[in-house]
Amino acid sequence: MDKTSLIALSAAGIIGLSGVGFGAYQAGARQADRPVATVDDAHYDGLNDDVFVDDIVIEPVAPPAPTLAHVLKVEPITRSWQVPREDCHVVEVQRQAPITSEHNTTGTLLGAVVGGVLGNQVGGGNGKKVATAAGILAGGYAGNRIQDNQQRSRTYTTTELQCSTVYDTRSETTGYTVTYLLGDERGSVRMDHRPGDTLPVRDGQVVTR
Repeated sequence: MDKTSLIALSAAGIIGLSGVGFGAYQAGARQADRPVATVDDAHYDGLNDDVFVDDIVIEPVAPPAPTLAHVLKVEPITRSWQVPREDCHVVEVQRQAPITSEHNTTGTLLGAVVGGVLGNQVGGGNGKKVATAAGILAGGYAGNRIQDNQQRSRTYTTTELQCSTVYDTRSETTGYTVTYLLGDERGSVRMDHRPGDTLPVRDGQVVTR
Protein backbone atom coordinates (compact mmCIF):
# COMPACT_ATOMS: atom_id res chain seq x y z
CA MET A 1 0.00 0.00 0.00
CA ASP A 2 1.47 3.35 -1.08
CA LYS A 3 1.58 6.48 1.02
CA THR A 4 -1.34 8.13 -0.78
CA SER A 5 -3.67 5.17 -0.11
CA LEU A 6 -2.69 5.07 3.56
CA ILE A 7 -3.53 8.75 3.99
CA ALA A 8 -6.92 8.32 2.30
CA LEU A 9 -7.81 5.30 4.51
CA SER A 10 -6.91 7.20 7.69
CA ALA A 11 -9.05 10.15 6.68
CA ALA A 12 -12.04 7.91 6.01
CA GLY A 13 -11.67 6.30 9.46
CA ILE A 14 -11.54 9.65 11.19
CA ILE A 15 -14.67 10.82 9.36
CA GLY A 16 -16.52 7.61 10.27
CA LEU A 17 -15.68 7.87 13.92
CA SER A 18 -16.73 11.48 13.93
CA GLY A 19 -20.12 10.50 12.47
CA VAL A 20 -20.69 7.82 15.08
CA GLY A 21 -19.81 10.21 17.89
CA PHE A 22 -22.08 12.93 16.49
CA GLY A 23 -24.95 10.47 16.18
CA ALA A 24 -24.52 9.39 19.79
CA TYR A 25 -24.40 13.03 20.85
CA GLN A 26 -27.66 13.80 19.01
CA ALA A 27 -29.38 10.77 20.57
CA GLY A 28 -28.28 11.82 24.03
CA ALA A 29 -29.47 15.34 23.45
CA ARG A 30 -32.89 14.12 22.37
CA GLN A 31 -33.09 11.84 25.41
CA ALA A 32 -32.16 14.72 27.71
CA ASP A 33 -34.74 17.00 26.10
CA ARG A 34 -37.47 14.37 26.62
CA PRO A 35 -39.62 15.27 29.70
CA VAL A 36 -39.49 12.94 32.70
CA ALA A 37 -42.68 10.95 33.18
CA THR A 38 -44.72 12.07 36.18
CA VAL A 39 -48.05 11.04 37.63
CA ASP A 40 -49.61 14.20 36.18
CA ASP A 41 -48.59 13.02 32.68
CA ALA A 42 -50.20 9.64 33.26
CA HIS A 43 -53.45 8.40 31.81
CA TYR A 44 -55.49 5.40 32.94
CA ASP A 45 -56.43 2.43 30.87
CA GLY A 46 -60.19 2.06 30.99
CA LEU A 47 -59.97 -1.72 31.40
CA ASN A 48 -57.92 -1.84 34.60
CA ASP A 49 -56.20 0.25 37.23
CA ASP A 50 -52.77 0.18 35.56
CA VAL A 51 -51.27 3.60 34.89
CA PHE A 52 -49.51 4.27 31.56
CA VAL A 53 -46.94 7.03 30.99
CA ASP A 54 -45.59 7.09 27.45
CA ASP A 55 -45.88 3.31 27.16
CA ILE A 56 -44.43 2.81 30.69
CA VAL A 57 -46.75 0.84 33.05
CA ILE A 58 -46.84 2.15 36.62
CA GLU A 59 -48.65 -0.31 38.91
CA PRO A 60 -50.28 1.24 42.02
CA VAL A 61 -48.57 0.17 45.24
CA ALA A 62 -50.97 -0.89 48.02
CA PRO A 63 -50.08 0.25 51.55
CA PRO A 64 -48.74 -2.55 53.75
CA ALA A 65 -51.36 -4.33 55.84
CA PRO A 66 -51.16 -3.47 59.56
CA THR A 67 -49.66 -6.17 61.75
CA LEU A 68 -50.66 -4.64 65.09
CA ALA A 69 -53.85 -3.18 66.56
CA HIS A 70 -53.55 -0.55 69.28
CA VAL A 71 -55.48 -1.23 72.50
CA LEU A 72 -57.67 1.74 73.50
CA LYS A 73 -59.60 0.44 76.52
CA VAL A 74 -59.79 -2.70 78.68
CA GLU A 75 -62.94 -3.35 80.76
CA PRO A 76 -63.12 -6.31 83.20
CA ILE A 77 -66.12 -8.65 82.96
CA THR A 78 -67.17 -9.80 86.45
CA ARG A 79 -69.59 -12.35 87.94
CA SER A 80 -71.14 -11.84 91.40
CA TRP A 81 -73.02 -14.16 93.77
CA GLN A 82 -74.25 -14.29 97.39
CA VAL A 83 -72.73 -16.57 100.06
CA PRO A 84 -74.77 -17.14 103.29
CA ARG A 85 -73.13 -17.33 106.71
CA GLU A 86 -74.16 -17.26 110.38
CA ASP A 87 -73.48 -13.97 112.20
CA CYS A 88 -73.48 -14.47 116.01
CA HIS A 89 -73.19 -11.96 118.88
CA VAL A 90 -73.44 -12.12 122.68
CA VAL A 91 -76.20 -9.73 123.83
CA GLU A 92 -77.89 -8.77 127.11
CA VAL A 93 -81.55 -9.75 127.50
CA GLN A 94 -84.24 -9.27 130.15
CA ARG A 95 -85.84 -12.43 131.52
CA GLN A 96 -88.86 -12.90 133.78
CA ALA A 97 -87.97 -14.23 137.21
CA PRO A 98 -89.36 -17.67 138.05
CA ILE A 99 -92.76 -17.67 139.74
CA THR A 100 -92.33 -19.02 143.26
CA SER A 101 -96.02 -19.77 143.88
CA GLU A 102 -98.45 -20.55 141.11
CA HIS A 103 -101.46 -20.12 143.39
CA ASN A 104 -100.24 -16.95 145.08
CA THR A 105 -101.10 -18.42 148.49
CA THR A 106 -99.20 -15.83 150.46
CA GLY A 107 -100.90 -12.90 148.80
CA THR A 108 -104.31 -14.51 149.13
CA LEU A 109 -103.93 -15.11 152.86
CA LEU A 110 -102.56 -11.64 153.58
CA GLY A 111 -105.30 -10.05 151.52
CA ALA A 112 -107.96 -12.07 153.31
CA VAL A 113 -106.67 -11.03 156.73
CA VAL A 114 -106.56 -7.37 155.79
CA GLY A 115 -109.97 -7.55 154.19
CA GLY A 116 -111.47 -9.32 157.19
CA VAL A 117 -110.09 -6.74 159.55
CA LEU A 118 -111.46 -3.90 157.48
CA GLY A 119 -114.86 -5.63 157.11
CA ASN A 120 -115.11 -6.30 160.82
CA GLN A 121 -115.00 -2.58 161.44
CA VAL A 122 -118.11 -1.97 159.43
CA GLY A 123 -121.60 -2.21 161.00
CA GLY A 124 -122.60 -4.25 163.96
CA GLY A 125 -124.24 -7.56 164.84
CA ASN A 126 -125.02 -9.70 161.83
CA GLY A 127 -124.04 -6.87 159.55
CA LYS A 128 -120.54 -6.93 160.93
CA LYS A 129 -120.31 -10.64 160.24
CA VAL A 130 -121.41 -10.15 156.68
CA ALA A 131 -118.99 -7.27 156.23
CA THR A 132 -116.16 -9.33 157.72
CA ALA A 133 -116.88 -12.25 155.39
CA ALA A 134 -117.05 -9.94 152.39
CA GLY A 135 -113.82 -8.30 153.45
CA ILE A 136 -112.10 -11.67 153.68
CA LEU A 137 -113.20 -12.67 150.18
CA ALA A 138 -112.37 -9.30 148.64
CA GLY A 139 -109.06 -9.07 150.45
CA GLY A 140 -108.08 -12.61 149.49
CA TYR A 141 -108.80 -11.94 145.81
CA ALA A 142 -106.98 -8.61 145.88
CA GLY A 143 -103.98 -10.15 147.62
CA ASN A 144 -103.88 -12.94 145.05
CA ARG A 145 -103.82 -10.45 142.13
CA ILE A 146 -101.23 -8.25 143.79
CA GLN A 147 -98.86 -11.15 144.37
CA ASP A 148 -99.39 -12.43 140.80
CA ASN A 149 -98.57 -9.02 139.33
CA GLN A 150 -95.51 -8.67 141.52
CA GLN A 151 -94.20 -12.07 140.50
CA ARG A 152 -94.74 -11.43 136.78
CA SER A 153 -93.06 -8.02 136.95
CA ARG A 154 -89.92 -9.42 138.50
CA THR A 155 -87.15 -9.67 135.86
CA TYR A 156 -83.42 -10.25 135.71
CA THR A 157 -80.70 -9.47 133.16
CA THR A 158 -78.62 -12.16 131.53
CA THR A 159 -76.59 -12.72 128.35
CA GLU A 160 -77.16 -15.10 125.49
CA LEU A 161 -75.73 -15.87 122.06
CA GLN A 162 -77.96 -14.67 119.24
CA CYS A 163 -77.32 -15.66 115.61
CA SER A 164 -78.75 -14.58 112.27
CA THR A 165 -78.09 -15.43 108.64
CA VAL A 166 -76.34 -12.75 106.59
CA TYR A 167 -75.14 -12.80 102.98
CA ASP A 168 -71.71 -11.78 101.73
CA THR A 169 -71.19 -10.72 98.11
CA ARG A 170 -68.41 -12.47 96.22
CA SER A 171 -67.21 -11.62 92.71
CA GLU A 172 -64.63 -12.79 90.20
CA THR A 173 -63.29 -11.58 86.85
CA THR A 174 -64.28 -13.91 84.01
CA GLY A 175 -62.77 -11.98 81.09
CA TYR A 176 -62.11 -8.60 79.52
CA THR A 177 -63.79 -6.49 76.84
CA VAL A 178 -60.97 -4.97 74.78
CA THR A 179 -61.53 -1.98 72.48
CA TYR A 180 -58.84 -1.57 69.81
CA LEU A 181 -57.94 0.57 66.81
CA LEU A 182 -56.94 -1.30 63.62
CA GLY A 183 -55.86 1.20 60.99
CA ASP A 184 -58.61 3.81 61.20
CA GLU A 185 -61.34 1.39 62.33
CA ARG A 186 -62.43 0.65 65.90
CA GLY A 187 -63.43 -2.79 67.09
CA SER A 188 -63.86 -4.82 70.28
CA VAL A 189 -63.22 -8.40 71.30
CA ARG A 190 -63.63 -10.47 74.44
CA MET A 191 -60.46 -11.95 75.91
CA ASP A 192 -59.79 -14.28 78.82
CA HIS A 193 -56.68 -12.34 79.89
CA ARG A 194 -55.65 -8.69 80.13
CA PRO A 195 -53.72 -7.65 77.00
CA GLY A 196 -50.81 -5.28 76.61
CA ASP A 197 -50.76 -2.06 74.59
CA THR A 198 -51.10 -3.85 71.22
CA LEU A 199 -52.75 -6.93 69.73
CA PRO A 200 -51.26 -9.00 66.89
CA VAL A 201 -53.07 -9.02 63.55
CA ARG A 202 -53.10 -11.96 61.14
CA ASP A 203 -54.81 -11.85 57.73
CA GLY A 204 -56.56 -8.63 58.72
CA GLN A 205 -58.02 -10.17 61.91
CA VAL A 206 -57.06 -9.44 65.51
CA VAL A 207 -55.55 -12.47 67.25
CA THR A 208 -56.88 -12.82 70.81
CA ARG A 209 -54.91 -15.87 71.91
